[in-house]
Amino acid sequence: EINDEKIELARQYGMKAIGSESNIGIAKAIQELLYNVDYRCKFVLFLEKDWKVVEAPEIVLKQINIAKKILISGKADLVKLRSRYNPGHPNFAAYFFQGQEEAAFKVQPNLFCNLYHWIEDPELRWPNLFRVCNRNPNYYCVISEYCNWTNNPCLFHKDWWLTEFGPILDSI
Repeated sequence: EINDEKIELARQYGMKAIGSESNIGIAKAIQELLYNVDYRCKFVLFLEKDWKVVEAPEIVLKQINIAKKILISGKADLVKLRSRYNPGHPNFAAYFFQGQEEAAFKVQPNLFCNLYHWIEDPELRWPNLFRVCNRNPNYYCVISEYCNWTNNPCLFHKDWWLTEFGPILDSI
């Protein structure tokens, strides 16, 4: 939801505020933002205001550059940027499945990709589901059936979102 205070804050930083007077939901809001992104922009770094950066700035920049490399290579459509070893709270996958990982397949398979927060070398335990997309540091790829959408920090191609979600959201 937008208000005069948010419009003024954006203006102070040389930005354009985009919003609605009512809550249109996160998916439609992202859609509206992406329709207003400069055509030269290829990537979207999705960050909500309540996420805390837990790494040093140079590490964050390195992680973003690796994520871009993975996207450019075509190995993934979206790269999650939540800290693997310091993921913060809540981490629902850990609450429900830490110590009983196989249950994730039966109960909520779309949380499966989050098991890498506490399982070392998940590609060895589940080689048909996890693959290494980047080494040193390791980034893992999992098909979307086992990896839910998240409002956690992530990087993705703008055109991927508009192609995959655009038609669905435009019809709502």
